[in-house]
Amino acid sequence: MTNNEIIAGTLSVFKECSINNFPIDCWDIINQYGYKVKRYSELKPKKQEACMGLSDDANIIGDTVYYNESKSTNRIRFSLMHELGHVILKSDNESECDKFASHIIAPRIAIHYSKCKNAIDVTKIFILSDQASRIAFDDYRRWRRIISIYGMSAIDKQMYEHFYNEDAQKFVWTFDRCDFCYTNDTYNGDVLCDSCKLYEIRKNIHTRRTDYQEHDLDIARSRWLYGNL
Repeated sequence: MTNNEIIAGTLSVFKECSINNFPIDCWDIINQYGYKVKRYSELKPKKQEACMGLSDDANIIGDTVYYNESKSTNRIRFSLMHELGHVILKSDNESECDKFASHIIAPRIAIHYSKCKNAIDVTKIFILSDQASRIAFDDYRRWRRIISIYGMSAIDKQMYEHFYNEDAQKFVWTFDRCDFCYTNDTYNGDVLCDSCKLYEIRKNIHTRRTDYQEHDLDIARSRWLYGNL
């Protein structure tokens, strides 16, 4: 299976589950595909032992994805998406499912637009393990080199179109509510919406002008008091 076919699989999930915000909710995605998610500790001892024998991280049996909750949250997220990869790609290839998990949690185009400078940034923004983040960031740099030479591939363009936000008129990898008005959306890590940004700018300009006026008045008063005029 080619890399583009794997990425196309992740894009199908983004579209099917209406995902347009990172970090993704791995548990919700699996639920949307009709699978339950259970911890190993919820199982009876024999079944738990059987699951651990299949994988120390996670596995999918019937309509349920089981995972080892003793692992870190970052690793659990990767393991859950790895198991989903088996379903979406219809593949038993572990390497392909690892790539699927990496690309669905941290799409290379999203790494680019989130302005990650290194693997640490990838870990923080997309909630990946340190090792998975290093692999993702190295692959992102390879992807960026190819893009700089040949431009976007067809699947890159489709990914861009999916995350293009009409209101923001740009690629949006994350959005939230404005910290000031709690009404308008903010995009790509901004704290304030455009309206509140404008308000802050105007307020700061007004404040600076007021400060200058008070300062000038203080000088005038001083000169009058001490007969300097």
